Amino acid sequence: MQRRLRLTLLALILSLAVSAFAIESTAAPPNSDPAYVQLRHVQTAAEAYEVQNLKIVRDAGTFTLHGGTLCLLAPVQGMVTGAVFRGSGTFRLQSDDPREQNQMRILTKVRSIDEDFEQLVLRFADGTPEEMAKSSAVKRSGGGCPSDLLEEANKSLRFPLRYNLSGRLLQPVLAAKPDGFFMAFIYGKKYSDRMIYVIDPQGVPRLLTYGDRSTVPEVNVGPDQVTLFTYNDMKFGIWYASRRLNAPSVALRDNRILAPVSAVNQKLDVTIEKSGFLNGVAITTFAANMDGVRVAPLDLFWKLRVENVTDGSGQPLPWIQEDKHEDMQFFIVLPKALAKSEKFTARIAYSGKDAVLHEGTGNYYPVARENWYPNTSAHFGSYATYEMTLRIPKGNVMAATGTQVSNTNEGSQNVSVWKSDVPLAVAGFNFGDFKQESATLDKIGVTVSSFANKELPDTLKGMTTFMPSARELGGHGPSSETSPELGNLSTTPLLKKGLAEGQLATLLYTDYFGPMSFKYLQVTQQTALSYGQSWPGLVFMPLAYFLDTTQRHALGWNERNNFFRVVEPHEVAHQWWGHTVGFDSYRDQWMSEGFAEFSASLFVQYIRNDRSVQRPPRRCRTGYLRLQSR
Repeated sequence: MQRRLRLTLLALILSLAVSAFAIESTAAPPNSDPAYVQLRHVQTAAEAYEVQNLKIVRDAGTFTLHGGTLCLLAPVQGMVTGAVFRGSGTFRLQSDDPREQNQMRILTKVRSIDEDFEQLVLRFADGTPEEMAKSSAVKRSGGGCPSDLLEEANKSLRFPLRYNLSGRLLQPVLAAKPDGFFMAFIYGKKYSDRMIYVIDPQGVPRLLTYGDRSTVPEVNVGPDQVTLFTYNDMKFGIWYASRRLNAPSVALRDNRILAPVSAVNQKLDVTIEKSGFLNGVAITTFAANMDGVRVAPLDLFWKLRVENVTDGSGQPLPWIQEDKHEDMQFFIVLPKALAKSEKFTARIAYSGKDAVLHEGTGNYYPVARENWYPNTSAHFGSYATYEMTLRIPKGNVMAATGTQVSNTNEGSQNVSVWKSDVPLAVAGFNFGDFKQESATLDKIGVTVSSFANKELPDTLKGMTTFMPSARELGGHGPSSETSPELGNLSTTPLLKKGLAEGQLATLLYTDYFGPMSFKYLQVTQQTALSYGQSWPGLVFMPLAYFLDTTQRHALGWNERNNFFRVVEPHEVAHQWWGHTVGFDSYRDQWMSEGFAEFSASLFVQYIRNDRSVQRPPRRCRTGYLRLQSR
């Protein structure tokens, strides 16, 4: 009987293994979708055309091909997605918007841009081939076009632009429906030999956004739909950015055409090893923002590599993710077209390094703040609910967005589970060997916590015994080789300061602006020295904030700009201005920053007891005195 039972169990295990192998074996390798492969390697068609005075008007831009040779690209599943031109041509950009006219006047001395060119590469999914076919300015001729100009444009897309245009064009190709995309590579003679004019109803794509952001410029003007920029080494810049001229003049949020999909729920299970290496599984449920969606573009940190993608029933899905140093954007190819508002769930396994950096004993720096998981939002304009299981090395403390459901130690890991009470624009975390202080503001039902690392990151440990000279600090430090004023650097002694200012700011802003959307506020130290950031219910504070003024002065920080006096009240204010009240684009993000600055000014006037202004509200002043007496 026991032998028969063992044989039955063995047969069951073998059948499960065979089934798993069968599912795995049916999964196609990444970047292998047939239409995508064709787009990736598309060439010019065999036949060339002679053009004379052909005009192509696209929004505020007009291309005039005075004379030359034009070759269309070979069709991909019946759709022509580009053309190459050699000859004489001009490009004119004339906007009716006085703001953009003024921008062009600053750059060109006139209120328009006129550029001559002899070479032009067009990529499109907007009906351009049909328009050319109807024009008398286009006539068939013998011969063909060499592919070198197209190859040069493709090379620029991969680096330095790092944009997977083939992935973007796959959507209209699979849907067999043009969607208005247009991109022109203009090899100009007057302003720049590397100029791009792009129209995308889904919002201008982010370009040059991967790598070291301190040295790599970027194009990030979404949700603007039209832009002109130059990208050569010596002349990088955005010359024009706007919504389409024919877009209805209604409120931006009501009219904005989003990306094809928006996440509505994220279930994240992420393990971060001691080295900072991240392993993640995301079960992402997204909804289509338009009819006919076949390709879901997702934002994932460029060094995180996708391992497999399946649907809600475990069936493998094709996906696209090219070399991480080139056009590495992540796309999922859906098995069927989605109707508008239809939902789809994908399970995505991914891993990689450098999304989180280990910077010494108990110090970790989350680099990928917005895209440590596959995200569908390029800005804070769309919201999703989150369920997160975060696994970190045992002995560390996790702080994250949402409400902590549980916190346990399992073997060598600390495992915490978090769930959002309301939809969030973004989810995030910060962790380390933290010391923690917490207090509950019973009157408003908010718990405030402050976290500081018990040890310094490796970059600062040496400074406890040796202070660099002013020359080593770029001329901003003290003049002596060593500094007795520095003392023993530590951030935990000012832990209560972070807690107190968090409580006071929360009370003050609740009085002025009403309750924020979150019941927990976690003020956490990050290893970055001189900037802060605010995620929903989670504030990243600069390490130097947790040092006293004498130590900051010894390290070379100038206190005259009062940055460290206002950085926490400013970042706490973003819980209202940025997360409770969001923004749609960079064009109104300045209002979020402006209100946060205004809020910080209120904090300085009332909480710091500046008697040149009116007396503070009673609750805030009472709270201040009560905290001071602890």
